[in-house]
Amino acid sequence: MLLTGATGFLGCRLLRELLAHGERAITVLGRGTPEALRHRVEAAVRWLDTPPLAPGAPGALGTVRYVSADLTRPGLGLSPGERARVTEGATALWHCAALLDLGDDPAPLHHANVIGTRRVLELADEAPSAHLLHVSTAYVAGRRSTGVVMEDDLLDTEGFQIPYEESKYNAERLVHAWANRTGRDATVFRPSLLATDRPVPPGLPAQPADTLLDLLRRHLRNWERAVPAPALPRRPRDEGRVLRVRVTGDPEGRLNLLQADYAAHAMVRAAKCPHHGAGVRTLHVTHPRDVPFATITEALRSRFPYLSVTMTDGRVSRRTPLERLSAEYRDLLTYSAHRRTYDRTNLLTSLDGLPDPGPVDLDYLVRAFAPVLPAEAPGRGERNRTAPYSGPEPSSAGVPSPAVPSARHTSWTSVRAGRRDARLRLYCFPFVGAEAAVYLPLAEFLPDSVELCSLEAPGRGGRSGEALMSSVPELVQALTGVVTADAGARRFAFFGHCTGGLLAYETACALAAAGRPGPDLLAVSGVAPPHAYAARVAEAVRNPALLTSLMDELVADARLRGVAEGAVAEAELLNHVLHVPAPAPPLSCPVTVTGGEDDSFFTPGLLDGWSTHTTAGTPTPRLYPGNHMYLMDQWSCVAHDLTEDWAAVPRRAGTAAGQD
Repeated sequence: MLLTGATGFLGCRLLRELLAHGERAITVLGRGTPEALRHRVEAAVRWLDTPPLAPGAPGALGTVRYVSADLTRPGLGLSPGERARVTEGATALWHCAALLDLGDDPAPLHHANVIGTRRVLELADEAPSAHLLHVSTAYVAGRRSTGVVMEDDLLDTEGFQIPYEESKYNAERLVHAWANRTGRDATVFRPSLLATDRPVPPGLPAQPADTLLDLLRRHLRNWERAVPAPALPRRPRDEGRVLRVRVTGDPEGRLNLLQADYAAHAMVRAAKCPHHGAGVRTLHVTHPRDVPFATITEALRSRFPYLSVTMTDGRVSRRTPLERLSAEYRDLLTYSAHRRTYDRTNLLTSLDGLPDPGPVDLDYLVRAFAPVLPAEAPGRGERNRTAPYSGPEPSSAGVPSPAVPSARHTSWTSVRAGRRDARLRLYCFPFVGAEAAVYLPLAEFLPDSVELCSLEAPGRGGRSGEALMSSVPELVQALTGVVTADAGARRFAFFGHCTGGLLAYETACALAAAGRPGPDLLAVSGVAPPHAYAARVAEAVRNPALLTSLMDELVADARLRGVAEGAVAEAELLNHVLHVPAPAPPLSCPVTVTGGEDDSFFTPGLLDGWSTHTTAGTPTPRLYPGNHMYLMDQWSCVAHDLTEDWAAVPRRAGTAAGQD
């Protein structure tokens, strides 16, 4: 059996299905050296958790043969001898490889999908006993937007939305011509848009929808940098910003989405169904129920909380700057929304009673569209994952290791939310006068892979009976030990508002100085960088009204847990608010900066300058409606942006520059 495209999103699932059905003597054709090809395929197949492999199948995966081949090269780049070896005794040839490009350049698509298919058919000529199984797409229906698309339909009368569709249509025509010329039979599978609700780790084949999601993510990032904060649309304070985008298309349009695991299972099962007579049998591998466009946009809102996409059947006039910039993905949304349905007669006949797939509903799409956060650092394994840190370790930087709180300080991390076994942890640092529970609403909007861990300082919340730790350096030293002990092998990020942001920064610096693993990301909110903070503090000392105004904002907001009038002790106020971090080498982890548009103490202009404290790019402050305590009304948007920023971090960082 020959298989192309095993390194792809569907192809790796087909290979696992074939192995689970007991197939042996499989030869995978793909780009790269056989060793590199094996590594990529086995990593993808082993990561999949369904279907269960047949007894002995793990060993069978090791027997799969890998041969270097390239659709874009004449003869697939195979020598005559190699062609003879791979086709000898072949009983099936699965052609799953294709270029999935939603852009507007037809040349590479034609080369890979049309000419590449012709070269696979030439290989099939040399395997006379092999049944050809060609993977196409349901979108060969092109611009046809209504009615029932029959499985035997192959028409171009209404044209195509994008060149990808046309390239797959022309590839199908080649398969029909080949079957007519040779008198052999072939099966064409037309899957709809395939999806998974299981987060795919970086480096493994991603789902097709990620192409659109990545376009949206990059577009929104570019828009944030291009649009001045005062021009941001305003919404009610509990909803944050909204970016409204009108898309020309059918408001009642639908999209057919199918679970990728089900598609692979159905295709392998259908392939075993006898095909009587020569010619082409076409099967729509589609879901029996379409997803309304409105459901898709609602799911997108879970990923991009301030994005609102509406579809209109009329021409969009007086486009906003955002709508003009959004042309890159507007056509993709329009192309995906139709009222047409797909005939599934041949598929159902071939499946012989296989139950329909489960629903692709809002909950499924929310999981499918969730950002993929970084995997655990390779090679760290489970070492000390939950074991307490028991004592000082030698410091690679020549700095004394941080002290570790004694056993009575286990309440440092008592405020948690999310799965205890989550592989990622977000540490939230307290700001002056607040208890750890103030950050609890953030957990509601974080993905399941993240556990929120809000740090409780002595004298606050559940530790109100303890004396305040008025020395900030002493507090930083304690928190450094707490994080080291608590994180274990997990990857983590820091988030802090106001003085909590500076506390998070100083803790990250202390970890770097001690040569310990630091955060993947430092997210600071509502606070200026240390040098600007020092100037603002000096100004506040000269003008006490500034500090009074800030404290009035704190105590006036009844939603702030643990903050009440008179709760901020004078010692804490003087030692925390007026504390300025000591100079330190820049961190190697990225720093993100957020703030309130109407913050009277740390005005938007004061948030600039954090770039001098990191070697990982230049952070652009992201502003939300509200004053210094904007955070209380913007939990969902802040959680979304923080998750997106974390997902973009390629590896564990957080050490001082030059100490990686």
